[in-house]
Amino acid sequence: SPPSPPSPDASSPALSKRSFQTYVGAALNACKADLLNTDDVFNVTVAALDDFDDLRALYPSFDFTTLADQLQCDVGEANSFLSASGRSYPTLGVRSVGALASVWTHRSGGSGGDNKATASSSE
Repeated sequence: SPPSPPSPDASSPALSKRSFQTYVGAALNACKADLLNTDDVFNVTVAALDDFDDLRALYPSFDFTTLADQLQCDVGEANSFLSASGRSYPTLGVRSVGALASVWTHRSGGSGGDNKATASSSE
């Protein structure tokens, strides 16, 4: 018979059994279990927002409303968590659809904002 998985050590942090809607929710859970630090949560949040912008730009006729709501919910939770960490992080959020044009303008060499901010880990 196959070996049994190891029993969790009582001193190791446990991951919540909560299901995740987004990578941001998974990163928050991992941070709360001391598997990631706050810079990691920030960077995952930025990457998730950037990926979502790319997806919406590639499929402009698809209705991303439900996905945007799920992502914004977890991003809001991440903003609160990061704010309470005592470190300074910018507030992040899902862009309105009209702001997507600025992503493509910026990437093609024009001016326009994007979510390309990252935090360097000092922990």
